Amino acid sequence: MSKYVMKFGGTSLKDATAIERAHKIVKDFYGKNNPDQLIIVVSAAGKLGDGPLEDKVTDLLENIYRNENPIASKNEVIRRYKDIAETFDVFSPDDLLQELSEENSSGSDKDYSRIVSYGERLSSQIVNAVFSKDLESIVLDYDQFGMVTLGDRDAVASYDSTYEIERQLKRKGPIVVLPGFLGYNSNGEVTTLGRDGSNYTATKVGEAILTQGVFIFSDEPGVRRANPKIVSDAEVLKEMSYNEAIEFAELGAKIINAKSIEPAKNQNIPIHIVDERYKGTTISGNVSLEHQGAKIIASSPNHSILSIHYDTDKPGVLADVAKKFADSKINIECIADERHALSVAYLSSSKGDLSKLLRHFDSSYKLSLENSFARISIIGEEMRNQVGVLAKIAQSFQDGGISIEMISQALTQLNVTTFVPQEYERIAVKRLYDDLFRNNGNSSDE
Repeated sequence: MSKYVMKFGGTSLKDATAIERAHKIVKDFYGKNNPDQLIIVVSAAGKLGDGPLEDKVTDLLENIYRNENPIASKNEVIRRYKDIAETFDVFSPDDLLQELSEENSSGSDKDYSRIVSYGERLSSQIVNAVFSKDLESIVLDYDQFGMVTLGDRDAVASYDSTYEIERQLKRKGPIVVLPGFLGYNSNGEVTTLGRDGSNYTATKVGEAILTQGVFIFSDEPGVRRANPKIVSDAEVLKEMSYNEAIEFAELGAKIINAKSIEPAKNQNIPIHIVDERYKGTTISGNVSLEHQGAKIIASSPNHSILSIHYDTDKPGVLADVAKKFADSKINIECIADERHALSVAYLSSSKGDLSKLLRHFDSSYKLSLENSFARISIIGEEMRNQVGVLAKIAQSFQDGGISIEMISQALTQLNVTTFVPQEYERIAVKRLYDDLFRNNGNSSDE
């Protein structure tokens, strides 16, 4: 049986024009491929402009949760969905809209999930009303397709959810519209899945039904080799491995979250991050040999480095330092070691207690703290089989007059991470891009 999952984000559903484009994509795909089942996962309507009431619907709903301008935010959400329904001359989900108009928040996690859930729930109702005019589609609510979760906010799918999703979708219609980002707990109450929750819904459903592929439609045509705000013409990759995508996501990529990749990886299901022309990047376990090696440059500013010196050999230093960071609730980004010294990098914006961390070290340690570093990582499967990567990185920085303050590399060489003075972040990324991808002919993805 052929089964596919399509996910449309907020930008793809922000207004009637965008929804009509999504409708055409689904209609054309279904007519061409005639799958046994096509699952459509939708997000809340996206941003319309830069005004305070033109934000994403999710942001407006979060305003209601925080009791920040709640009446105006409610009215704007209701207006948007009613306008879309009127444009298509389809029914308006008045029961849900009425419930939203009566919502109040006490600030609990349950209130958060209940209030914010209206975005995806309203989107799924409207999208199905539009699709069902000429397609055999149905819509299921958050508690009707088996996404059983643990927790109320930033929840994760339970162990049983894979079976429940497969069971509940098995006998449903050929086209099923689902609200992304949402699940339900053991009491049947709505829960939310945290950042990138709609993509997680799509891949989790794909894992359960053993889909042939998950298509994530984006206004970005796939994953680029570097931040386009730094390298304006950065190439779009045709292929990435699951491990590369997870590593890129862990290092701050916005296009997809690591937890959304894992369900697809479990069943070797390809994830296609594409625009409406199906141009983009495929994430899978079957990357061709020509697309291995150094592949992506990820960078992020605002890091600090704590250098820790000690006089004598003593066992357990690394474990002791790691525990001190954990007790202070500061996440370690990277560690480099030498004889009688450790350098530990972390985000300067960490919400942990730096003063508490420093107090944890007794007089047997000598500390040196420096700020304003950028983390620059080169990611690629099988880099250890690509001769000269480290030499190119070092030469590139040397030619640009950029000092490497810290460097770290695992045995697998899935990534090489460096820290440089923050003012050199942009030039370092540009030089690396030129030396790794332009000047050596390693730009075969277009």
